[in-house]
Amino acid sequence: MIKTLKVKGFLRKTEPYDRTRGGQMKKTLPQTVKTLTCFGVMTVVASQTAQALQYWDYTLADGSPFVTLEVYDEGDSFDFDAFPVEDDPEDPDNNVSKWTLSGSEKSLIDESFVYLGRMIGDSVVSTGTVAVVTEDSREGDAGATSNVIKEGPYAGMTELAAEMLYGARRGGDGITGLIIIGHTAAPDGNWYDGPMHTLSENGEVGNLSATLAHEMFHALGLMSTAVENTFSDSLSVWDKGLRDIDGKAPTAGMTIADNRNGNSNTFNLYSDDLGLNESDAGVYYTSENVQDVLQGATIYYHDQLHFEKPVGVNGLPVNGWEEGVAELSHIELQNSLMSHQYWRNWSTFMEAELAVLQDLGFDIDRRDWFGYSVYNSGITLVNTNPYFARNEDGTGWIEGVANDNPWGVGLHIYGSNNDITQAADILTSGTYALGIRVDGTNNTLRIAPDVQVRSDGNYGYALAVTYGKNHHIVHQGTLAADGNYGIGAMFSFGDNTIGETTEQRGSYIYDPANYGDPDGADTIGLDGALVSSFDVTGTLSGTRAAIYIDDSALVSNINIMNGASLSGDIVSLWNPMADRVQFYQDGQRLTNPEQVTVDTVDKMVTHLTFGLKADETGAAIAETTDENFCLSYTGNIYGVWDDYEGQAGTAAMTMNVKGGELNFNGMANVLAVTVDDGATLSGEGQYNLAALYTLLDGQEVSDDVFFSYGTFINNGTISPGNGIGTMEINGAFSMGDTGSVLLEFAADKSTDQLVICDETLDTEETPNEFTGKVILSPVIGYYSGGLTVELSQAIKINDVVQKLTEAALRDISEQSPTLKMTGRVENNELTVTTERDAGTYSQYASNSNTKSIAAAFDKHADEAKGGMQDLVAALDFSNPDGSTLNTAYEKLGPDVFARAGRAAWMAQRVVSGAVLEQISSPTALEVDATGRSFYIRPLGGYGKIDDRGIRSNYAGLIAGVDVKTSLSEGGLTLGTHAAVLDRKDKYDGTDGSQTDAQSFYLGAHARYDFATTVETYAFGLVQLAVENADTDRVVRFDGYVDSASSDWTGWGGSLAAGLGQAYRLSTGIKAGPVFWLDYSFMHQPSVTEDSNHGVELYVQSETYRSLRSSLGVKLSAQFEAHETEAAIDATVVWNHEFLNRYGTARASFVPWRDSVFSSDEEVGTRDTGTASVSLTRKFAKGFAASLGVGTEFGGDVSGVGGHLNLKWEF
Repeated sequence: MIKTLKVKGFLRKTEPYDRTRGGQMKKTLPQTVKTLTCFGVMTVVASQTAQALQYWDYTLADGSPFVTLEVYDEGDSFDFDAFPVEDDPEDPDNNVSKWTLSGSEKSLIDESFVYLGRMIGDSVVSTGTVAVVTEDSREGDAGATSNVIKEGPYAGMTELAAEMLYGARRGGDGITGLIIIGHTAAPDGNWYDGPMHTLSENGEVGNLSATLAHEMFHALGLMSTAVENTFSDSLSVWDKGLRDIDGKAPTAGMTIADNRNGNSNTFNLYSDDLGLNESDAGVYYTSENVQDVLQGATIYYHDQLHFEKPVGVNGLPVNGWEEGVAELSHIELQNSLMSHQYWRNWSTFMEAELAVLQDLGFDIDRRDWFGYSVYNSGITLVNTNPYFARNEDGTGWIEGVANDNPWGVGLHIYGSNNDITQAADILTSGTYALGIRVDGTNNTLRIAPDVQVRSDGNYGYALAVTYGKNHHIVHQGTLAADGNYGIGAMFSFGDNTIGETTEQRGSYIYDPANYGDPDGADTIGLDGALVSSFDVTGTLSGTRAAIYIDDSALVSNINIMNGASLSGDIVSLWNPMADRVQFYQDGQRLTNPEQVTVDTVDKMVTHLTFGLKADETGAAIAETTDENFCLSYTGNIYGVWDDYEGQAGTAAMTMNVKGGELNFNGMANVLAVTVDDGATLSGEGQYNLAALYTLLDGQEVSDDVFFSYGTFINNGTISPGNGIGTMEINGAFSMGDTGSVLLEFAADKSTDQLVICDETLDTEETPNEFTGKVILSPVIGYYSGGLTVELSQAIKINDVVQKLTEAALRDISEQSPTLKMTGRVENNELTVTTERDAGTYSQYASNSNTKSIAAAFDKHADEAKGGMQDLVAALDFSNPDGSTLNTAYEKLGPDVFARAGRAAWMAQRVVSGAVLEQISSPTALEVDATGRSFYIRPLGGYGKIDDRGIRSNYAGLIAGVDVKTSLSEGGLTLGTHAAVLDRKDKYDGTDGSQTDAQSFYLGAHARYDFATTVETYAFGLVQLAVENADTDRVVRFDGYVDSASSDWTGWGGSLAAGLGQAYRLSTGIKAGPVFWLDYSFMHQPSVTEDSNHGVELYVQSETYRSLRSSLGVKLSAQFEAHETEAAIDATVVWNHEFLNRYGTARASFVPWRDSVFSSDEEVGTRDTGTASVSLTRKFAKGFAASLGVGTEFGGDVSGVGGHLNLKWEF
């Protein structure tokens, strides 16, 4: 006998409505030959016979086998050895496939097998063979079967599973599995053709991909052999895990009875003793794999959210009685895909269901599908389990790498009344993947600070709350869904996988279509909001929406608090006035519309609140405002009207600003806006307010309900624009006694605009005088002398210009440390006078340098032109207490040029020092006998002066010629050298200022060796330098930024002379003292900078100089190395600077050259040390090479350099 397991239909027609959430991806496949690769998992190849029978071969990405489908089109007859067709006089064509699958339906089959392929493909060793036929049913039915093997090594397995896992093939036509697909109840009979998202979203028609996954699970082994209340003589693998109400396992041939028969030798199920559905009969499934998932949880029967003492089992609940017959082949987890419930919102398997597949013989890495699952209820848990990509053998995580499983879930909360903290990162990149999914009821989920939950694949949800009521989400970390159509936080019951015409559920929604009239939502525990509070102090982002509330879900409160960051829209499709939504008051269902009150409706809308205070856990403290709240949010809030992506239906949301400041830029379609006393709402927002009667659609309710919404109530401060801008309010506007409007004006005489369209006012009722408090405030800009600003366009109500009757100028001391501003308003005209006291800028300077800079503003600020106006404005509107002005003056000074001058002669000393090191070496290693040589020396390194924040990186090349001759019994060496050096100087504390310089050096050097017993020598050097420099000087303070650029050509030189001795310590080793005096200078010409916003300086010419002595010891050791001569030279030197100041940068602002200020480049560390070592080797006649490294140290000075020296004779 064939046992075909069908999905329940019982469909009825209702008016269609659009509730698409994640968008639909439609795939079509040709009906002839094709190749399709999905998610890098599977390839399917189809071929077609002349009789239209199609063979679909599914193989995994590595080419290994999976499944072959024999697809029968309309009119194709079938009669399978494993599934013989009995004659039916009423349907003589019962062995004929009734219709041809469409291209989209074949695509849905593909997606289902792609899903299964990723899940169990690694276990498969042989291709499973499954026939696919169609039937005329229009109930959304589909079925699958495979015979249970009764004996042999694979006894208890289905033939399909044995074939796939062990290659156990049956004879005859080889078919081991059968799928039967009917039509849906839709007028065209078609199935939902969208993607196989984890959260079902198929609307009123069935989800074929999910249905086939369900049916294939049966064919793979989730199948009881029980027929007519008796187990078969050979139990299935699934049967062996079943337990009755006494915990007893079935035996072959055992009778199934209810608990009233009193027989201990039967498999006993409850009858109706518990008051549950007949399917909840006490039977359950258990195994080691299942218990590993459940972690000791008691699993309650479905639809017991409202039970004070729910009834449960110590395993997976299994479907019991159906019309008096034990069915025993479905897992009754709440809303699960493998259940036989009339309402399910899982399109994929839960982790506990994957454990059953493991029991059936399939090797599954469950952690690739679920990072962790919580099936317990009433526990407190800190979950430290992450979710990342899996390693190659599936035994661990690849930390920090996102998991690409399209159906992966980082954390699933199934149980109820839990307090769960997610304390580890969850990273997903798979299409449809979920970061966290919350079911059950009354759960608290906390996302800890610094924890990332990311679902960055297309159509991903970082958080999805999908069932129950009164959940509380406390978010302190990161929720992000930055792939295409991503949603940061999704609140939705989803759709019924078998079609919304079968049954609908949601917040205050329960429409069991197949039972007749709807029962109350309280009968299944859904008489409340899905989420009572969503408290946000972390980062929340989504490309489609940061927050998305579906039309099935009510989120009572969304609290955005200090520390929050939002990117993406806030969307609500919830509509409490929809026909399917039931009203409740004090726990009682209201069936008469006239019973509806303001309080009733207020509990049925979403309250979006900004500026409450958070406690130490991140949860909102009710009615406690946070004056430090500050958020700038650019996005749209769709909380009421029908204009979000063409969605039908209405929704309900209020917007409240409780404390601090919300800067909102976008469109807010909401029921009402309230700004509380002490709070500020600013920005370029458009507020479209819906009066409640719009939603009530003609229902007769009391007048107080009519006027509870559609209002903008300002008890705080509203401030249009960001700078000069517009705020638009479409709705009934009112100002409380503490309310005010802050209107800004600019130096160019423009003003903010507040535009109000209040349709509750008749034309003759529209006032022409605005009696509310108006505060006039200047925006950041340059103000000097008198200014008259026209205010006639500042506030309009229904296009009527408003005369401002209570307008006053804001106290400028709240904005500026330097300005005095007075004004008056007459006839909608503001007259302002701006003054600056003598010394108003200098009063904040703390030293002589900054006082001289401030003095320039004291003298010239009232006459600023061009870019200088921008700079003066930035100073005028810096921190009102003046605390940032001294820092601004320091940044404006010529300090960068003083540092650049010092860095220039430092670079010159790099070259002169390298030459001096070479001519003062006591080594006896000579390249040639001719006395003439040529050398080149590539070199590079860096130098730092910490107390001045200078870091100079350099690279260059020195080339020179030396000629040695005799003179008065001594030896004279004369030489010349040239060098190029490329340098980049960076200066700490200057916001990225830097100098790029290229220098050229030309010099002569000499050494004289005296004819004495102790080797004594004199040496000297003269060197000239030319430098081309480009400097970018950056000034940044209090939001002001400007960059000044300049270039110049400087010149300089070095002069050095010294003496040294070399004592022969032993054969080949010499050491002795060395001393020299070095004078270096670099002349910087006058420089005029260019900038856009006023910081450009005119810098006077200056010569930066240094006079330094060096006293130290040199050591040279000559030795044989690989039959060639080599030598090591080492030097340690103490350096002493004699000057007190290297130079002074004197400058003025370009347009104000009579106000000069300066910056001295003082000597800091006077005494430093230098150490170097080099290795020289003579490679061939006339050629030697050396490699050396050196360092400078002492005080705030440090540096490291290296070189390669190549020397030839000529």
